[in-house]
Amino acid sequence: MSSWLSPKARKGDPSGIAGRGLFAREPIAAGEVVAVKGGHLVDTATLLALPERLQGSEIQVAEGLHLVARHDDEYEPVMLFINHSCEPNVGFAGNTVLAAMRDVAAGEELTTDYALFDTPATTPMACSCGTPSCRGTIRGDDWRHPALRARHAGWFSRYLADRHSRLRSYELEAFNTATASTNKIHDDDVARRFGFSGGLVPGVDVYAYLCHLPAQAWDERWLAGGMMAARFRSPVYDGDRVLVTALPEGDDLDLEVRDPTGVVCAVARASVAPELVDGDPVDPDDWPSGSPPDTEDRPPATAEVLRTADLGAVAATFRADHAAPYLDDVREDLPLFRDQVRAVAHPGWLLRFANSILVANVALGPWIHTESTVRFLGLVADGDHVETRARVAAVRERGGHQYVDLDVVQHVAGRPVARIAHTAIFRLRDADRDAE
Repeated sequence: MSSWLSPKARKGDPSGIAGRGLFAREPIAAGEVVAVKGGHLVDTATLLALPERLQGSEIQVAEGLHLVARHDDEYEPVMLFINHSCEPNVGFAGNTVLAAMRDVAAGEELTTDYALFDTPATTPMACSCGTPSCRGTIRGDDWRHPALRARHAGWFSRYLADRHSRLRSYELEAFNTATASTNKIHDDDVARRFGFSGGLVPGVDVYAYLCHLPAQAWDERWLAGGMMAARFRSPVYDGDRVLVTALPEGDDLDLEVRDPTGVVCAVARASVAPELVDGDPVDPDDWPSGSPPDTEDRPPATAEVLRTADLGAVAATFRADHAAPYLDDVREDLPLFRDQVRAVAHPGWLLRFANSILVANVALGPWIHTESTVRFLGLVADGDHVETRARVAAVRERGGHQYVDLDVVQHVAGRPVARIAHTAIFRLRDADRDAE
């Protein structure tokens, strides 16, 4: 079992990029075949059961299928030792055939961009290619980067080219709706003191951006019984032209938000028919239903206070004829939310109250919403009065930040409409220094 290598190439010599590499023995013309990847065809479970060294010989050729060396004595023959470069000279002509993207001189190292074929998104690695366009970090989802898709068009593996064809996208200009908020992380000057470039667009609004493609795909079915779990990795700033993409994965959608430089700012997984989870069915009476304290009586947000807090509920009535300003702010144009005859409440609008319940119960400095998983349990229609209740699920520290996890339920006259796992950094690690 082995890969085929052109007689014009040699493998295994020391590389200036990393470890051993693949090199041109003599000039190779653009379009000329450099190698054909070999290996055993295995499913993902079999791949993951192999030793880590053998897994490193893998290339994905279809959904759930990979070529890989299965035995130690096959590793060297199967490996091509082709290193990554952000400015590659080798691309794919199919799933297993590698060809020169340009004329290659004798002695030049042969490289490919790992974004041209699939690598696990869970294993980012530092890039040491040293090229002017070096990305610094290589991730398994780099193939979704719009600039890379344009730059390397025609050189992706067939498997990834097929994924490109299924990718849905939505572009918008982000808007910071919270510049006047009591949460000063949305203020440019305060946010810069914490190392950001400016005031952060609220996470609940980035969540709203992520909702567009699932709502477009599944309509009311998603809002009546679906779910979406989102994590916010990197800030979105006012005026950023952001790209939201959705990739169908079975019955789900795998979503991303990228900023104009291609940085992944948020990731999400949406499902129209999720499996039942612990706690189903939901009874709103299991959550505290009292009133929040008066604003001037709110205790400071400390770990001790939050661990013992009985959070008061907040409530609001959805009015379809008042929804347009909110929808304008989050750049939402779907008739599902705009048509006043059948309009339903936007999930992003509802999620805002998971923030509101925290603000209503404790006094906060600058804080950041980092993650939300929302299970939709029913539609919110015009005139529905929505009460949001919450309890503290956990308080924890990580990387110097202090986090709170809220378990939130929303209901209309006792009918559950959403259950939310909502996470925020309630105290940033530099908060004391900033206050000095």
